[in-house]
Amino acid sequence: LILQFTYGQTYNITDGGSVSTCSGTLNLGNVTAGQTYVFTICSDDIANGNSHISVALTQYNITNGTLCVYDGNSTSAPQLGCNAWQVPWAITATAANTTGCLTFEYTAQASGDALSGDIHCNFMCEHSEVQMLNTNPTYVVEDSAYYINICEGEQVTFNVQGSYLNTTYPQADATSTFHWDFGDGDTLTGVNLTQVTHTFTGHQGYDVSVYLTDAQGCISSNEISWRVRISRQPIFSGTYITPSICPCQTANLTGVTTEELWTNEPHNIYADTTYLPDGNGQSYTTSIFLNQFNPGQTITSINDLISICANMEHSYLGDLVIQITCPNGTTVTLENQGGGGTYLGVPLDYDPSPPGEGWDYCWSPNPTYGIMNVEASNYSTLPSGSYTSYESLSNLIGCPLNGQWTITVTDNWSIDDGYIFSWWIDFDPSLYPEVWAYQNNIVSQSWSYNAPYGQIDTDDGNGNATGTYYCSQNHPSQTTEPFVYTVTDDYGCTYDTTLNIIVLPDSNTNCCYKPDLSIVTSSQTICGSAITLESNIQQGFTGHWSGSGPGTPVFSDPNSTQTSVSISTYGTYTFQYYYGQAGCDTSDQVQITFVEQPFAFAGNDTSICGTDITLNAISPSSGTGTWTGTGVTFSDSNSPTSTAHVGSFGQYTLTWTVDNGTCSSSDDIKIGFFPVPTPNAGNDTAVCGRKAHLHATVSALSGYWTGPYGTFYDSTYTDADVDATISSVPGNSITHPFVWHEANGYCTNTDTVLVTFYAVPTPYAGYNQETCDQTTQLDADTLGMNITSLTWSAD
Repeated sequence: LILQFTYGQTYNITDGGSVSTCSGTLNLGNVTAGQTYVFTICSDDIANGNSHISVALTQYNITNGTLCVYDGNSTSAPQLGCNAWQVPWAITATAANTTGCLTFEYTAQASGDALSGDIHCNFMCEHSEVQMLNTNPTYVVEDSAYYINICEGEQVTFNVQGSYLNTTYPQADATSTFHWDFGDGDTLTGVNLTQVTHTFTGHQGYDVSVYLTDAQGCISSNEISWRVRISRQPIFSGTYITPSICPCQTANLTGVTTEELWTNEPHNIYADTTYLPDGNGQSYTTSIFLNQFNPGQTITSINDLISICANMEHSYLGDLVIQITCPNGTTVTLENQGGGGTYLGVPLDYDPSPPGEGWDYCWSPNPTYGIMNVEASNYSTLPSGSYTSYESLSNLIGCPLNGQWTITVTDNWSIDDGYIFSWWIDFDPSLYPEVWAYQNNIVSQSWSYNAPYGQIDTDDGNGNATGTYYCSQNHPSQTTEPFVYTVTDDYGCTYDTTLNIIVLPDSNTNCCYKPDLSIVTSSQTICGSAITLESNIQQGFTGHWSGSGPGTPVFSDPNSTQTSVSISTYGTYTFQYYYGQAGCDTSDQVQITFVEQPFAFAGNDTSICGTDITLNAISPSSGTGTWTGTGVTFSDSNSPTSTAHVGSFGQYTLTWTVDNGTCSSSDDIKIGFFPVPTPNAGNDTAVCGRKAHLHATVSALSGYWTGPYGTFYDSTYTDADVDATISSVPGNSITHPFVWHEANGYCTNTDTVLVTFYAVPTPYAGYNQETCDQTTQLDADTLGMNITSLTWSAD
């Protein structure tokens, strides 16, 4: 605290109005009974930080009127008191007064009152606070406290900012110093240090706090705190595995953890030594920061406060005004001058002096003694103990518990000095939050192997598992193999422990391991001489197939889980799938009966003309053959050469089935039955000349004529009605056959007609004649052959 001393003008309360000054003398002035006077004094040196007015009284005699002083620039400001002062007291604007002004209100009743004092300007800190922004990892709120949960060695980044009034002097983060305490012995201080990153080690909790001091050295009214909880390493005591196993033998794995509780015991915070030098209205401060309480917790009853105590010594009690200021700026005067030269503790009574012996002095709602300056009249050295506060401690109701608490000591007279060696506040123990503690919980756990040829067979997720080694590999010698038990706690931190197990060699007499083995193929009777056999065996093991029966079976791969086997002699065979060695083996069997598969061949597909056909199937080598077919009758259905008859023409499917009582075989033959055409070429005939008319009666889809070579047909030879001309008729006549051919798609037939062609005679009657007689001699001639008759006729 800085006090400016200057001397100058005299000001009277009765003049009224206001003045800005840091020097001069304040007097009461001339009064008129019944009048009320109001006078305000403000600082004119705010730029230098001397913002608060203080009037050190040199004369005070107010017995007729009423003098009230207000902590601000008007009578609406908080009242400091009325007729409550004496010489040599100083009336001073409080730190909570942002104007720094004092307003004096005097109501006169009669003349005779007097007041005089020196005007000074004090430096008063402006209010500031630290505000929490965020953290990384993000904090969580539990029971109104801020917790950050991390793993050991993990970094935490804190972000804060300052909040300022900026009324009497400038304040900003850029000019403020932030003081960080990480609770692990590390601290960090720096201007504008609003973001810090810290690495925490150790498996415990830490209280992290930060406060600021502005450019004038004034401390923020609060302190922000977090509780950093570092994952506690679990104790794996009790974790157990089977000591030794044979290859592929099951080992029991049991994981057990114990999570230790960590607690944080609360404790009082003590301020360091503060020297109280000789002064004349000068004030000295000493502060403590409290953060043991829940954020926002306040004093709600005077009984919450047990005492405010200081271990101190001073050689003149009458010099001192002692005040306590809580984090929200509320100030209570604990001792207000008076008491003359009474000692506190055992001081060394010269000025300046080294430290003497401090005694404990407390101010309590339930004191042993009265007010200090009253009790002082009974003692040359005030006894150690608890005293009544000059102002009621009830004024502290509503004060935050966490934050900056400040004791201010104002030394109003010169010569004497003293020391506050430490001071503290005792609160009702019930105000303290429960001792903050934490205990991690395991949220996941599992077993694993950490070497080749290992496996985990079961794991219930609660620490119980089974596992083994060398199920898929020969193990000729003893080895030590690891199993790892891993847990993760509720902070996401992972821990593990490794336990080793002895794996005995395959040759150990106690190690007879029979892998799971079975034949999948079921016992059955099959038609044929080959089958595929299938088996299952535990992964990593190889079995072997063998078989016995009326013949010798042949395997495609006797060492494969799936193999084909064939036989040359039919009958029942027993097949075995086997693993192991003498004295330590396992196997499974299956029985297969092989029956010869008959061969059926019905013949080749064909077509016939008619409704009957003689079949030609291959006779069975064993068993019985049978003909079947829809719409077909058989002369002997069991004969491979049976005659098949159908009632109507068409396409038929006939089946020849050979059955030996167990197995059967069938073959189909497709036969088309077609009708035979009935062509009619007409009746035999004779014609004169070379042309004959042919006429056939059609019974099929198509037909055509054939005749002697050189025959000419008037239209086409495929017409049933057609004129046919032969090339010549040699001699008297010639007979030619003409054939009419018909087909219905598959079947054909013909009919023949005989046509006799006769040569046509050529008669010659002779030359034309003229006669005068009624008769004449005719002389005819014939050129034909085999003339049967000649006849003359007249026309």
